[in-house]
Amino acid sequence: MGGGLLQRCHDALWNNPEQPKDLRLTKLDFQLDYVDLFVVHSCDKLIITNDTFSGVEITEQFKLLEIKQIEIEPYAFRGIRKAPKQFVIQDSAIGTIPRNAFVGLSQVDHFWIKNVSINRIERSAFSGISLFKYIYFRGVVIDAIETEAFAEMHHVNYFYMRGNVSLSMVDEFIFRGSHIDEIMFEDARVKATDYTLSGVFSNKIELIDCKWHTNKVTNAKVTQQAVDIFNAKNSTFNRIVPGLFYNHTSITFDMCQIHHLTSIPTIYIQNCADFLISNSRIYQWHSHGIPEHSKIQSLTIESCQIDRTHTRAVFGSNIESFVLDKNKIASTARRFFERSVITKLLVSECVIGSLAGSTFANARFNILLFNENKVANIDDKAFGIINAVQMQITSSYFPRFPEFAFEEGNITDLTVLSSHFRGPPPKSSFAGLSAQRLRFTHCEFVCQVDDCETNALFFQKSIHQLAWVFEHNRCLSHSTFQTVNPSMVCTNATEIITDSGVFCRRRLEIEECICTSDDTVIVPRSRASLLVLGDCNSVSLVDSHSPQLHSVYLYRTAFINVQSLPQSLQRLHILHSAVKFNRAYIIRDTSLHELKLNGVHVDAIVDNAFAGGHITSLVLDSTRLSGVTSKSFAKSMINELYIYDSEIVNAGDLFAHAKHATIADSKLRSSLFLASISHLCFRNNSVECGCIEMDLKLPQNQCDDSSNRCINGSNFDYWRRTRTITPNSEVADFLSGSRPCSAKQNDQLKMSRGSVQSSLPAFAILLCCVFMTLIAC
Repeated sequence: MGGGLLQRCHDALWNNPEQPKDLRLTKLDFQLDYVDLFVVHSCDKLIITNDTFSGVEITEQFKLLEIKQIEIEPYAFRGIRKAPKQFVIQDSAIGTIPRNAFVGLSQVDHFWIKNVSINRIERSAFSGISLFKYIYFRGVVIDAIETEAFAEMHHVNYFYMRGNVSLSMVDEFIFRGSHIDEIMFEDARVKATDYTLSGVFSNKIELIDCKWHTNKVTNAKVTQQAVDIFNAKNSTFNRIVPGLFYNHTSITFDMCQIHHLTSIPTIYIQNCADFLISNSRIYQWHSHGIPEHSKIQSLTIESCQIDRTHTRAVFGSNIESFVLDKNKIASTARRFFERSVITKLLVSECVIGSLAGSTFANARFNILLFNENKVANIDDKAFGIINAVQMQITSSYFPRFPEFAFEEGNITDLTVLSSHFRGPPPKSSFAGLSAQRLRFTHCEFVCQVDDCETNALFFQKSIHQLAWVFEHNRCLSHSTFQTVNPSMVCTNATEIITDSGVFCRRRLEIEECICTSDDTVIVPRSRASLLVLGDCNSVSLVDSHSPQLHSVYLYRTAFINVQSLPQSLQRLHILHSAVKFNRAYIIRDTSLHELKLNGVHVDAIVDNAFAGGHITSLVLDSTRLSGVTSKSFAKSMINELYIYDSEIVNAGDLFAHAKHATIADSKLRSSLFLASISHLCFRNNSVECGCIEMDLKLPQNQCDDSSNRCINGSNFDYWRRTRTITPNSEVADFLSGSRPCSAKQNDQLKMSRGSVQSSLPAFAILLCCVFMTLIAC
C-alpha cells in the first residue's frame, strides 16, 4: 500500500517547539510499502541526515520547496530502495552539498534545482549516481564548485545549467570520468579555470549566451576525455586554449568574442576532425595558439575579425585543411605558420591590413591558395621562405609589388594569376626564388615604361618552352591606373656579348644565349635565375659562381662536357645534344631536383660522377645511354627515375640507386640491378635476352608484364638498325621463334658466357699440342 507525504514546517509533528519552522529528517519509517510523493516546503531550515531514506521507496516525486536553508549530510540517500522519478529543489538555499550527498540515487528522470543559491558543491558531491535523464540547474547562484564535483556520474542523458546562472568559482575537472550524453550551459556567467570542462566523456557540449572567464593554469595536466561535438555560440571568453580540445571530434565557436587564443605548454590537439571559428572576433592570437604536435583534419576561420596575431601563432602543427575565409585581419605576424605541415591552406576573400614579411616562412604546404584577397599594406619578402608544392595567387589586390617577394622560396609550381599591383615590380621581384614552374599571367600593375629589361620579363614571351612563363600581362599608368598602350612600353631585353663567344639577351630573371664561336665555350656567369644556351659546337659546364642560377637549359649542342654544377642549381635540362659527364663528384653533397635529358646521346658517365648526390627526378626521354660505369652513381640516391622511348646500352649502377622507376617503350641491352628497384613500372620494353625462359617477369613490377619483349643478344644490333621493319618481316619471324628470359638469368648467362669464352683459347692450344705430338711420332 502506498501514499503521499506533504510536510509544512510550521505544523510539523516532529518540530522542536522552540523552533517551529526547523525540520531535521532522520531515518524515516512511513509504515507504507512506498510513497508516491514526498514534499517539504516553507521551512527556515531543513537538515537531512545520512541514511535518512534507507529502505524507503519514493516512486514519483521528491520536492523541497521554499526552504531558507537546506543542509544535506553525506550519504543522505544511501540505501534508498527506489528513487523518485522527479527530484526537485526549488526557491531555496543550500549551504553545502557535501561529498557523496546523492549516493544511492538511480534511475531518476528529472533532477531539478531551480531558483536556488548554493554556497559550495564539494568534490564528489554527485559521484556514483547513474541512469539520470536530466540534471537541470536553472536560475541558480553557486559560489563555488570544487574539482570533480560531478565526477564519475554514469549514463546521464542531459546536464543543463540554464537561465540566469551565476557560478562565482568553478574548479578544474568538475566532470572528470563522467559519461554524459549532452552538457549545456546557457545564459551563464562563469568564472572557471582552463581545465573546468576537461576529463568528461560526452556526445555534445554547448555553451550558449555565456560569459566565460577562465583563470590561467600554468601546470600541464592531461586526463582522458572524449567529446563528439563542442559548440559555443554568442558567448564571450577571456581566453581559449585550443590544445585542451584533444579527443574532440568537432569544435565550433560561432558569434563569439575571444580575447585571447592561447596555449598551455605541452598540451596539444589530437584526434580532431573539425575546428571552426565563425562570425567571431579574436582580439589576440598568441604564439603557439595552435600548439606544437597538434593534428587537425580541418581548421576553419571564417567571417571573423582578427585584431592582432603573434609570431608562431600556428606552430609545429600538422593540419590537413586550413581555411581563412572572408576575414578582416588587422595584420599578420612574421612566421605565422612556423614549422607547421599543412596539406592545404586557403586564404580567400580576406581584407588584410598588413601582410608581414615572411608570413608563411619555415612551413611546408602541399597546396597554398591565396585567392581574392585585398591587402592594404605589404612588406618586402611577404611570401619569402615558403616551401610549397603548389602555390597560387589569384585575383588579389596589392598596394605595391614588394622587394624580394619570394626570396628563399622553394616552390614546385607557382602561379600568379589575374592579380593587381599598384606599383612597379622591382628588379628583385623574383630574386632568390627556386620554383620548378612559374606562370605569371593576366596580371596588371603599374610599370615604368622605360625600364626595358624588367618590362621584357613581364611583357615579352620567350621563344623557348621554359618552366617560367610570363604572358598576357598589362601595364597600368601611374597616374590614372588605366592600361598603357603596349607600343609605349619599352620591352627590349639587355643584350650581352661575352669574350668567350656567347651572345645573350637578359630579361631580368631569364637569360637566353646562343654561341657565336665554333670553339668550346664555358656556360657564362649569370645574374638570372634561368639560363638558356644553345646552337653550339662545344660547351663546358662548370660552376660559374652564379648564386641566383637555379635552372640551366642546354640545347642543340654537338658536345657538352659536364664537369661541375653550380651549388645553387636545382634543374638541368639538356635537349638534342651529345653529353659526357667527365668528372667525379659533380654534385657532391648537394641535391638536384631534376636532371632531364631529351633527345640526348650520353657517351660517358665516369666513376663517381654523381657519387654522394641526391637527385629527386632523373628523366631520360628519347635518349641513348652508354658509357655508364659500375661506380657512376656510387652512394647516390635517385627518388624517381623515368625512362621513355630510350635505348639503354649500358646502365652501369644506375638502377641500383633508384627508389622508384618507370621504364616504358624502351630498349635495354643491360638489365643489371633492375630487380633491386623497390617500386617499378616496367612496360612495353625490349630487353636483350640470351637464355630460354617462358616469361620476362619482375616480382615488383606494378605494370603489365606481358607487354615486355625479349631480343636475342646476337640480333640486338640488327634489331636496332631495323626497328621500323613491319611485324611480318624476317626480323619479326626471327623474334617470334626466340624465347624470353628473366633479367637475372640474362646477367648470369652473360657471366657464364664470359667464363666459357675465356677457356676456349687454352683448350685450343692444348688440342693443337696433342695433334702435333702425334704427327711427330
